[in-house]
Amino acid sequence: MVEFDRTINQSEANSYYLNLSDDCGHHFGKNFVLPHLSKIAVVDGEGRVTYTQKHHKTQLWGSLKNWYIDNHADGGTHIHLCFDPDERRENLPVLHLLVVMH
Repeated sequence: MVEFDRTINQSEANSYYLNLSDDCGHHFGKNFVLPHLSKIAVVDGEGRVTYTQKHHKTQLWGSLKNWYIDNHADGGTHIHLCFDPDERRENLPVLHLLVVMH
């Protein structure tokens, strides 16, 4: 299981992507044991599901715009990420992406 907290930066919020690193610069992408372009189900704190893809080893891109809008997330938003490679939803790996505070 991979779990960490971080703050969304303004570049991520503007372009609707997410780096798989914490605020101290520790990278967790390699712990997401998924190949490039793997689809992932992203579940927020309200149980809403958004779909995204893992890009290279360090980022999530795709339809995260819906997650950003639904969760009123912007640069400076604190989030908690939790990924268990064995958890599945609609046969896709699941990332729990929760807003901690604004």
